[in-house]
Amino acid sequence: MPIALAYFYWYYFEMTKDILRIFQGYLRYWVFFFSIKQTFRSLFSPWKMMDDPQKGNLMAEIFETAINSLISRAIGFVMRLFLLSFFFAIEAITIVVGVSLFVIWIFMPIILIWIIIYSFTKINV
Repeated sequence: MPIALAYFYWYYFEMTKDILRIFQGYLRYWVFFFSIKQTFRSLFSPWKMMDDPQKGNLMAEIFETAINSLISRAIGFVMRLFLLSFFFAIEAITIVVGVSLFVIWIFMPIILIWIIIYSFTKINV
């Protein structure tokens, strides 16, 4: 196989698959970094598990425990929702950067050949 064909085969087939695999690895990395599965499971759980058990039978203590539990769950929900929104923003940035770099990778040989041809046609001697 001529060297030029081997280069284009490597560039457009082998390295393109590797780039897509690396891009997929980044997307998976963010899922594990932000513990998305655990975050969705515990979306309505109390924040830092700060949930006071019920102390007695008095109505005031039961009401206080319920309010504290609701506040703790609301804080947990807001914090986890912020974490999820930050995760989706990072994923969107990763997708935009990945697609941009992939498009640049695909068109780079054509751009380089065009630059070389263009530079030789504009030489002023």
